[in-house]
Amino acid sequence: MKIKKYLVKNSEEAISQIKRDLGKDAYILSQKKVVRRGKLNLSNVEMIEVTAAVDSAKPDPNDISSNLLSKTYNYSDPDKLKKDKEEIFGKLRPPAANEYTVGDNVLSREPMMDINGIKSELLPLTQEVAEIKKLLRASTTGVEGYSEFKGIFLDLFLDMVQNGVDRKLAGKLIHTLQAQIDAEHINDKDNIKKRFFNLLTSYISVPAPLKLEKGRRRVVVMIGPTGSGKTTTIAKLSSYFKLMESKKVALMTIDSYRIGAEAHLRTYADILDVPFYAVYNERDLRFRLDRLKEYDVVFIDTTGRSPNDKQGILIMEKHLSSIPEEEKEVFLLLSAVTKSDDLYMIYEKYSVFKPDKIIFSKIDESLSLGNLFNLKMRVDIPAAYFTTGQRVPEDIEIAYPRKFARRIFLDYNNKGEDV
Repeated sequence: MKIKKYLVKNSEEAISQIKRDLGKDAYILSQKKVVRRGKLNLSNVEMIEVTAAVDSAKPDPNDISSNLLSKTYNYSDPDKLKKDKEEIFGKLRPPAANEYTVGDNVLSREPMMDINGIKSELLPLTQEVAEIKKLLRASTTGVEGYSEFKGIFLDLFLDMVQNGVDRKLAGKLIHTLQAQIDAEHINDKDNIKKRFFNLLTSYISVPAPLKLEKGRRRVVVMIGPTGSGKTTTIAKLSSYFKLMESKKVALMTIDSYRIGAEAHLRTYADILDVPFYAVYNERDLRFRLDRLKEYDVVFIDTTGRSPNDKQGILIMEKHLSSIPEEEKEVFLLLSAVTKSDDLYMIYEKYSVFKPDKIIFSKIDESLSLGNLFNLKMRVDIPAAYFTTGQRVPEDIEIAYPRKFARRIFLDYNNKGEDV
């Protein structure tokens, strides 16, 4: 690998020099602002130090098997290979329902008992096992203070608690559900489950995805802690609005902190053939926005800061202060794999940016989503999207209340039901 450093005035100058010296396969490792003495030492000049690299070592074709390169292989004894395959497959292939094997011999057996007969004989045992499992769940999850819950109501309460829903919130929901069920339907489990699903849905606000209006530019700012998926989410949304709605899209980043962050978003911009700019202060941001007035939407990627990094968050807030308030829309990205208490702490720390909407990312990486429901019950901000994987632009969807409720309850239970 060949590595080289550059001291430049702006990112465009850096890209030009890197391509000239290292070629089009080079990539940026890091960049940071530095201060240098100006001419005659009369003033300080702010510069950018960029470190770039290129992989110089390439595999020698002479070191690679010619058979591997051409993907052609020769077997020394094709007939033996065929015989061996038949013998192996014969051993792997299970005997028929009325056969069994002894050594290498396949023998017939008496007709098997009817499957329905077996099920009827096992039914009492199955019911007993289900009751034991329910008792174990109750003892491990805990129902202290909620001993009045019985039957399906207890099952739903335990499901929510196991899925990460706060115990007090889960208890409140079940009490509300019980009040809605009349005596006629108290034993109708399917009806109670549907009522429960509708109750969950009613507690979740209407989604607020990004909507663009003709003649009005939107400046969309993605904020959130490190690793929440801001850059990939920008790529998904910008792809959708550019390709599906034919909008004029531009991309920016103020992330000069994370190694390779600029190169990552620039790659997406090159693929989509949209403008891309890296800015380093509020003056640069204002300058670029003034030249993008004819665009429908400008997406801005930000530095992923720890919620405990007060100084870093305040610096970023200052950078974003030059965005016109009437155009700005702030999305807070929160990862589904974050604990409930940490989600709320992140929300509080990032409230300095006055987020308009929440995007829940990495839904596919979490087995339980009760933590998201807990947060929704504590903050009055609508959810906009779920992100469900790394594919661009496919793995993003609007956070409709029924989808939200289904992911909280039915996905965890793996029932495969549609209520």
